[in-house]
Amino acid sequence: MKIITRIPLALLALACLQANAAATTTTPPDAVIAAGTDYSTLATDTFIDLGPVMEPMETADMLMCIVTASGAPLLPNETYLATADFGLCGAGGSQQAVYSGMTVESSRTSDSAPQDVNMWIQFNLDSSPIMDIEFKAQLTSAPTPTNHLGVWQVDWEFQNPGGENNIEHGHMKAINGASGFSEFTMVSHAEMSGDEPTDISSKILMTSLTDGFGRLKETTDSGDKDFALAFNNSFVIIEEADAAASCHNIESFTDTVYEYNLYDSAG
Repeated sequence: MKIITRIPLALLALACLQANAAATTTTPPDAVIAAGTDYSTLATDTFIDLGPVMEPMETADMLMCIVTASGAPLLPNETYLATADFGLCGAGGSQQAVYSGMTVESSRTSDSAPQDVNMWIQFNLDSSPIMDIEFKAQLTSAPTPTNHLGVWQVDWEFQNPGGENNIEHGHMKAINGASGFSEFTMVSHAEMSGDEPTDISSKILMTSLTDGFGRLKETTDSGDKDFALAFNNSFVIIEEADAAASCHNIESFTDTVYEYNLYDSAG
């Protein structure tokens, strides 16, 4: 099985010469799209779906957002109770407020020392049983022009003892790697009701805020999936095993409506 471990960024433009075809769209009636209608005022979400290869970064974004929402980066030496809207971090859907309480212990011995954060969260979505989440984070340095991700690490564990015993735990970190690379790594294990146990490992190296390459491996009882990717601020190219590489132009993409929750009196 051929696995590409690195795709030179200079080849991205060549690999992506076949530009996305012009999108086929359907224009709603003028009465629907007029200013002030539910259609025109609806707040929408836009995201680029690159499949499982981006799941680690989405998880990393969500978890770091929760750490920020806790207020810990602003309170270096405090123990307190907090409430945050996890919906703003993508937990449970960004259109829905998901307020969860948390206990936070934040400590820092000096201005030059890392900040240590411990968090205990009771997350509840709709009528689902409460999921207990335990975080341990260490924040060492903020991003800089040469260290694009900063230096930090997060360990987490999700448990749902009152429900179907869903479990997930993992570790992720960002460091200033060798040869000018900012390095992000993540490993996780999940056992969710109705799904196979899943192990994910990922490493991404970045040469700037927009350029980098990486690998992701997902392991289940059904087999392994192994991805390689490279990206800049215009294109992302992804290859899985011997399959043909897929190219995604992130400056010109087709919007797809996957959910629409506005109805008139006729349904």
